[in-house]
Amino acid sequence: MPTLSEKTWSNLTTVGDRTEGCLMISSLFHYGMVSLDIRHSCLLYVAVLHVGSVIFGQNKSP
Repeated sequence: MPTLSEKTWSNLTTVGDRTEGCLMISSLFHYGMVSLDIRHSCLLYVAVLHVGSVIFGQNKSP
């Protein structure tokens, strides 16, 4: 059975929602490098998602 966070994450379908989710997660950790690591990995993930959708979107278009 999926955990609450897994269910919540799977419900976040758009990049904007995932960014908001990441910021909510990172806001739970206000302690030094922990929050930085989470925020940076989330931003990196969102950036890769965005770049990937742009590249694959251009490849699909005639």
